[in-house]
Amino acid sequence: MPGIEQRELQRLRYRQGQMIRGQDFRDQQEIEAQLRAWHNRAIHNTYGVAKGVPDGLAVEAAPGGKNVIVKRGVAYDCFGRELILRDQRLIPFESLTDPMLLVLRHKASSGCCLTSEVVESCSMTVASVAKDTELVWLPVEGFTVRDGVGLARTKVVGASVRLDDAFLARQSRPLARPHIASGATIPGATTWEVWDVKRSAGREAPENVFGLQVRIDTSSAGFTTIPAYFASLQGALSRLGAQGGETTICLHLDHIDEVAIDGFTFRFFITVFGLAPGTSPLPKTEERSFLQAQKAYVSWLAVGPNPGDEIDS
Repeated sequence: MPGIEQRELQRLRYRQGQMIRGQDFRDQQEIEAQLRAWHNRAIHNTYGVAKGVPDGLAVEAAPGGKNVIVKRGVAYDCFGRELILRDQRLIPFESLTDPMLLVLRHKASSGCCLTSEVVESCSMTVASVAKDTELVWLPVEGFTVRDGVGLARTKVVGASVRLDDAFLARQSRPLARPHIASGATIPGATTWEVWDVKRSAGREAPENVFGLQVRIDTSSAGFTTIPAYFASLQGALSRLGAQGGETTICLHLDHIDEVAIDGFTFRFFITVFGLAPGTSPLPKTEERSFLQAQKAYVSWLAVGPNPGDEIDS
């Protein structure tokens, strides 16, 4: 079993009156960049293209079909390092006929060795990219995330090379733990309300089937966007006789409505009837009493979206 990798972390200390050199500032920046990369890799797993910063490193074919245009943007490699492209670049298609990946990577990344053609066509200046960042064409076969971030893929059509429209660059998505909250109403003390089904749905409910609802307050959870809500009716919804058999049973069909940042409405159809011969369902006035007597309640769970996620409400 391999041992734990040990890394020496350099820290700079300054004293009063010390003469600071330019190299000291560069060393300080490199240390902070290394710490930031470790943080990105360990906590956020940020590998991929940062969406919308500023053009998302979009790749499109240039007029003439011999080059591709790579727009500005930021990506993160699998080591957590930032890969910055400040200005859009015009990159020639690779002359080989095999499928290739246009990869943005750190110059120190492991992977395929650069050829003279790659160096000439993809060399970058300090004005266009961050230090130690480069764009290269790499073969699709054998590519791994350690080689960089793939921005586009080529396909060979006859004797020409084109961009593969089916390829999607991996988007960087923070693995921050989502905001999750849960709760429940008070068993036996839930404020059940009559749900006017005809007013909401425009039609009468079936005979002996009644609508009930309760408003769930989630304001204490502190959501800033509407989360995804999950809820269910809980409690002993049937009565047992002296012999252990069921004497009364409850059937219900529920759903969530009127969702908001601070709460939602839990609605359901319900009918309660006895199993003894000749018994009929409970009347409308006794449905809520039955739920209170059975200590029925609503349990709920709310999951907030991560940044960049969209939840259809």
